[in-house]
Amino acid sequence: MNYNKMKFECEVSGNFLEYQESLDCIQLINSYIDPNAPKLFCKLLRDSIDYYKKNNYIKLFQLITKKEWEGFINKNTKWQYIRNYLIEDNECVMISCNIDDAVECIASGYGL
Repeated sequence: MNYNKMKFECEVSGNFLEYQESLDCIQLINSYIDPNAPKLFCKLLRDSIDYYKKNNYIKLFQLITKKEWEGFINKNTKWQYIRNYLIEDNECVMISCNIDDAVECIASGYGL
């Protein structure tokens, strides 16, 4: 399958979000939050998700550590557990949420 990548960046703060696109789903594959500019990150997050909503994407996926999943993210019922992965001896979990919940889910996962 052929995947496209899209990177949203804030020139002021250096914040960015990078997604991998496929059909009607996206996967958040990389991000950076300037600790001095979390509001700019939140705006960038909202703008990027709005872009995907307008282009009819319906789901967001993210690969996180098993420790993150068990520690606090699994308490957010909008995230759905998909499956476990073992990547270079690291236990990871693929999770997903509806695109309409993505801003809230990602922001809360980052503690924003």
